[in-house]
Amino acid sequence: MTQSTEKQHERKNERIQVALEIRYRSAGAFLVSYSVNLSKGGLFIETSTPLPRGDRISLKLVTPDEETIELSGVVAWVRRDSTPTEPPGMGIEFDTPEESYGLLVDEMASRFSGITVLLALGPGQDRTRAVVKRHLAAIVSCSVVDVDDAFYPQENKTFDVALVNLDWIEGEEVVNRLGQGSQPVPLIVLGHSFASRERGESLGAIGSLDNPPSFSDLRSAVISALSRPESVTA
Repeated sequence: MTQSTEKQHERKNERIQVALEIRYRSAGAFLVSYSVNLSKGGLFIETSTPLPRGDRISLKLVTPDEETIELSGVVAWVRRDSTPTEPPGMGIEFDTPEESYGLLVDEMASRFSGITVLLALGPGQDRTRAVVKRHLAAIVSCSVVDVDDAFYPQENKTFDVALVNLDWIEGEEVVNRLGQGSQPVPLIVLGHSFASRERGESLGAIGSLDNPPSFSDLRSAVISALSRPESVTA
């Protein structure tokens, strides 16, 4: 490395003002995020304290049992106020060439066997069950754990996303049990009534949908749930 190149490298590192570790709960969740965000050269980070536009940032993308991917970029845009459908945060534009990490992504994709979905609708929901399973199969490669017992979800069982019917009298108990695990499970709730869907939002659901949901609504909610990192830490 020449002296001038070394100085340029040092100046670039000096401009990086914050380093974040972004952790995904599974390789499947990372691949969904990659397909909808990273492959386009950027990433939205949800945060109530976004950095100023123009700040440089380094990122470490971490998934279970996979090699860490390191990227650098700049804060391209900021949303400070939330809306019902858009949380506050910042958009990061990468300057790391995709070729430098594309092989890792390809290797991860070759080993991908699908995500695991908890479907907790309760008894008497045959039509919704059939509709949701058909929609899920068209959205993402997945296996569905179908339960009608509020005490089925075990703490040692890992789910990538959970769909719970809050019109079911035991639906909220399922949500509470899922929240007792070491890792929070991204939640999508279904309900015939506005009150049920509103209750889902108060329980932290990423999506609150009709029962049964439309394909477009379910697709948007599932992709949002999967592409959201499990944690972002400095």
